[in-house]
This record gives sequence, C-alpha cells and structure tokens, in this order.
Amino acid sequence: MKRIISILMALISVISVYAFSEEAIDGVVYRIQYEHAEVMSLSEESNPDFVIIPESINYNGVTLPVEYILDKAFYCNYWLTGIELPSTIKHIGNDAFYGCISLKGITLPDSLELIQNNAFADSGIENIAFKSTSCPEFFDIASSFKGLTLKNISFPKNI
Repeated sequence: MKRIISILMALISVISVYAFSEEAIDGVVYRIQYEHAEVMSLSEESNPDFVIIPESINYNGVTLPVEYILDKAFYCNYWLTGIELPSTIKHIGNDAFYGCISLKGITLPDSLELIQNNAFADSGIENIAFKSTSCPEFFDIASSFKGLTLKNISFPKNI
C-alpha cells in the first residue's frame, strides 16, 4: 500500500509541474507557466481600445516575464486601436491579431524571435516598426501580413 501511495504522489507531482493557471490583470488574461507568463486574451469584462502588456507580472509573489502572445489572443477585437508590446516578447502566435481592424500600427520589440501564421492578417495595420536589427523567424511571412494595406515599414537605422 505504501508503494502505491508513493507512486501516486510521484505522478501528482509530475502532473502539477505541467499544469498552468490563468490570471487576469488589468483586463488581460495571462497563462502562468513555470518560468514565464503568456498573453491569452482580454478578460470578458474588458474591451479597452489601448492595451499595454507589461514586461513582467507578479503571480503569488513570483515575478514572471511576459514572453508569449498566444494563438488568437486578440482575434477579431474590433475595439483595439493600439497595443504596446514589452521588450520581453519572444513569440506571437497564430491569428494573434487577426481581424483587429481598428489596430493601425504596431512596434515589434527586438526580443521577438518568431511570428506565426496569420498573426496580423486582415487587421487594420498600416504601420509596422521593427526595433531589432535582425528579422524574426516567420512560419509563413505572406500569411502573417495577408490583407494589410501597409503605408510604412520602419527598421532601425543601423540595418
């Protein structure tokens, strides 16, 4: 019996390592991972027109960097006119800003490593600014910016 209890306790501890929590802070829902936080969506009661994603959040006394914007995080959010991304963002997921028709511009931080399919497709983005001297990886660059009418794309002066 003690052996069965020991095995069950070991399984529970392994499962808890892979579990995640959700936390809403200032109208943004984050998925809490072991070493970082991920933007999931806006909370149901929140429809801000401008969103500031912080570099980190505090969860149960632990400071976690915000590194990911998950798939469909702001999908078809018609109210979103602006967003400020922190220098900690590494990954923008599939359809993250798809259909955000009121969003006119975005500045992509130098920490950005990956932009997935349809990340900005069919949104209202007209202006994109890259802060990095190196280009992030794209799964499919054509789909990431599909349907945009770009007026301006800016890069750092040292490129």
